[in-house]
Amino acid sequence: MANPIQHNEINCNQQENGNLCEAAAFGDIKTIKYLVKKQGIDVNTAEEISGSTPLIWSIINSKVKVAKLLLRMGADIHSGSFNEKTAFDWAEANNDSKMLSLLQKNEASKTTFKLLPNILRKLGIGHGGQKALKSPTDSIHTAAGRRNNYTLKTLLKENSEDINTKNTKGDSPLHTAIKSHRISTTKFLLVSGADMSVRDEEGFLPLHVAVINNKNKKCDEILKNMVMRGADIMVRDASGRNALDMAFLNDDLRSVKIICKSLPPNTTHLLDVFGHAIGNDSVELMQLLLKRWPRGVKDEDGNSLLHMAILKGNFEMVSEVVNTFDVSTTNNNGDTPLHLAVSKRLNEIVCLLLHNNADVNMQNNQGETPLHTAVQSNLLIFILLVDKCDNTLQNHDGDTVFHLAARHGKTDFIDLMVKENKPSNDPYSSNHDVSKTSQFKNILNHRNCTALHEACFGNHYKTVEKLLDIDIESDIKNCEGKTALDIAISMDHLSLVCLFKGQKLCGNGLATFLCTVCYEIPTSPNFIYKCPNGHIYCSACDTKDKFLQCPQCGIPIRKKLRNKDAEEKLAVMFPNAAVEGRVDSFECLFQYN
Repeated sequence: MANPIQHNEINCNQQENGNLCEAAAFGDIKTIKYLVKKQGIDVNTAEEISGSTPLIWSIINSKVKVAKLLLRMGADIHSGSFNEKTAFDWAEANNDSKMLSLLQKNEASKTTFKLLPNILRKLGIGHGGQKALKSPTDSIHTAAGRRNNYTLKTLLKENSEDINTKNTKGDSPLHTAIKSHRISTTKFLLVSGADMSVRDEEGFLPLHVAVINNKNKKCDEILKNMVMRGADIMVRDASGRNALDMAFLNDDLRSVKIICKSLPPNTTHLLDVFGHAIGNDSVELMQLLLKRWPRGVKDEDGNSLLHMAILKGNFEMVSEVVNTFDVSTTNNNGDTPLHLAVSKRLNEIVCLLLHNNADVNMQNNQGETPLHTAVQSNLLIFILLVDKCDNTLQNHDGDTVFHLAARHGKTDFIDLMVKENKPSNDPYSSNHDVSKTSQFKNILNHRNCTALHEACFGNHYKTVEKLLDIDIESDIKNCEGKTALDIAISMDHLSLVCLFKGQKLCGNGLATFLCTVCYEIPTSPNFIYKCPNGHIYCSACDTKDKFLQCPQCGIPIRKKLRNKDAEEKLAVMFPNAAVEGRVDSFECLFQYN
């Protein structure tokens, strides 16, 4: 109940008005009668500061007799103070049942005439085209908008089917009560079976209207009641927005909280609410949700709230939930939060997860660890993980991180792996003379390929050079019986061939890649050439320009032809060697340093 008003709280700048309000507040009936009847003071005159009428002052101080007197004198129960609270609002706030009953009876007596049209129609009395008479539906909406539950109850008793009937504006009585901020009337309508799925002309449900009209906390109680009674918060309006969308759009976090607090813990919309919190970067709302709902909730993809926060990329949100959830929980793809953070290149979140002891060696459904994923990420994340992970782990294709780095030409990544796995310098260590690199550098995948095979497939010169530098085995054959050198030659990656000094060819039919003069793989010439038929020869074998034609096919190999007639003559003599627009019959492949 509101605290009684002290004498000096009522503004008396307007002496007569102030005295009337003061008399009402303190129950001075004689003074009220004198001021109204003798002095002619308007019974509805409000004092200046709060804008409250004498009737409101009598209700605030529970002066029932004074209220009865003022009502008989014509006090308006719908006049509100500056904060828009009417007599009904104050009586309800005080939980004053006597005062509420008094107000409802007074309102009923004034609106009884509205029942007359209905009675006349039932009796068959009245003139056609009697436009002045209001329909029962209009009366119900009027009562709903004015908080006259007594009249509303009477009308609905006569016409119970009209509880969801729309007026000319397309509003149901429930819409009307909500728009007028009538808390008790809304409760009454809901208890009486008002349909919360009825839409107005703009496509708004009653819940939407409550959110839209919840300015200055006027619809807090209405929202609570509707959600607790099962109002579907995810149903959308004509524009595709649901109640939470509207609240976030209006920056109305209060309504969002009310909706979330009122939802039962097993609500089917739990993930939608969490999605709204994450999508709108609302840490405050997330804190509220975490206190109320279970931790094991996951979406249809198996993502926990931690997964969802990482997918959003919100560091503050992840910081809020990381201590609440298992940092190594997996989704339907087997990905941990660390997998997702690495794939999205979220450096700060990766650090946060590592600080919270995320398992760096967990493998997803493809057998990949976060370090496998990091090969496609940035170098900084790879640095954060490389010294913590088991580099021998293989995915479902048998690939280690070493294979993936070589396949994609990530020489810097390979450098890091080698440096992190150097043998210990501690002479007392049991493995100070054993390099950890040897444990993974020659691992074979399911195609029986080493990292060197993969680098040759991709023609990654620097990567091949680095792998040979760490003495990776180069004579291992894959499932097709080819060494890394065979692959380089078969794919015409001749720049890689020269890196394999002293290596032997293992494949069949590859002799044409040898120098046609010395029958060796060129390892030291400044240039390597091949004729149009693909036969290779090295300049070391032709230092004196003594060969006039290819030893294999007879095509001329002289390069310096400057005479057009000579060129045309050669084209006639050796049609296979003719190359339009070129002076040279041979192609320079690359320079070897």
